[in-house]
Amino acid sequence: TPDSIMNNVANIAAGYYHSLILKNDGSLWACGDNYYGQLGNGNTNDKNVPDFIMNGVASIAGSHHSLILKNDGSLWACGNNYYGQLGDGTTENNKNTPVRIIPKSTDP
Repeated sequence: TPDSIMNNVANIAAGYYHSLILKNDGSLWACGDNYYGQLGNGNTNDKNVPDFIMNGVASIAGSHHSLILKNDGSLWACGNNYYGQLGDGTTENNKNTPVRIIPKSTDP
């Protein structure tokens, strides 16, 4: 049967084996498979409970990588980058913390 895991959730995005949870306060949480670093929590350990990632988030999307649109209009990405899908100008370098794509910078 369904079980409540969080309250005040504004949006969700399901990756292949991970979940992104955006709360009403703009905080981003993630859980599940983290093989490619797609949770964005700084490591590649799987999480079976939601882990806080960052604040100020407006929208999210997930696959084997995660895309994060912040309230200031900046775009961030983490996870699998084999084909350059993170958009940071590299390939084959997975990122386990969100990397700022637009405008280009690396500080969270």
